[in-house]
Amino acid sequence: MIPGNSKVEDLLKMGINVWMWGPSMWRLLFGAARNVHQLLPHGRAQGMAACSPDERAMIRWFCTFVRATTAIVPCPFCRPSSQQFLREIETEGGASLAEQVARGHVLQAMYQLRAKVNMKLQTQHLRKHVTLAAAQGLGMQSVVTFKNKTCSVPPRNIKFMTWRQRLLLPHQVFGAQDVETMLNALRLDFAPGRERAYTAFWVCVAKLVQLDVRMERPHVLPAPRAALQNYSNILHPLASIARLQPELLGTRVGFERLLLQLMAGARGLRPRDTGGVHKLGRRLFSPYNVMQVGVLCAEETCSN
Repeated sequence: MIPGNSKVEDLLKMGINVWMWGPSMWRLLFGAARNVHQLLPHGRAQGMAACSPDERAMIRWFCTFVRATTAIVPCPFCRPSSQQFLREIETEGGASLAEQVARGHVLQAMYQLRAKVNMKLQTQHLRKHVTLAAAQGLGMQSVVTFKNKTCSVPPRNIKFMTWRQRLLLPHQVFGAQDVETMLNALRLDFAPGRERAYTAFWVCVAKLVQLDVRMERPHVLPAPRAALQNYSNILHPLASIARLQPELLGTRVGFERLLLQLMAGARGLRPRDTGGVHKLGRRLFSPYNVMQVGVLCAEETCSN
């Protein structure tokens, strides 16, 4: 972003609107978990020791993807909490994430991660309504009633077996738009010093899209499948460039250049056509001077 621009820096401190990139992030994580679940055998108590070299490589890829995602999630408050939740899952499971995946518990681990995040959000939401109720002079017994009348957030609790059945239904968990949304969010939340995590995420997403395209799912409609196939063909070579030249993702300009190449190839845009990038960028920030941020981002890109 523009160095020394206090308006943009203040917006970045607030983070990017979670409701815009959060669903895409979870769809990518759940899509990866479903692919691993369907490709690896289940019920092996030996864990990694009983896995073949190809299975170990897939498990390492999945764990790298999850850890990279929690390390660069575009929210200053979500990053530490998600990493803490991941450590809690390993502690409660009595094994590392890789061991749990090797034993066939990949869906359980992702369900627990989502449940912990939901519990955190529900607690924050309840605390907000407790404060509002107290300001209106309501007693603690009226807090729940007050929350139910004013709460616009639906309940997030869902049993594991119900969630598992829905995830394994014959449908496409994520699409090309989810990949684009996450990469745009990371670009807008870019911070120097994270190039290793950015590179790992970029490479893992390319592997995820490629793997999902190769899975035999005839129920998926031709149009979404063709869009994902197009993304896979373009994203994979760009990920190879990022892997061989990680310094490209050490700067915002390098990150944006790869993203623009991806969008230009996937959508048939001209390389300098940045309208698609900033159109989404205006939606990702929390609603504080949103249009002004979009203009500042566009001016910066044009100047570069």
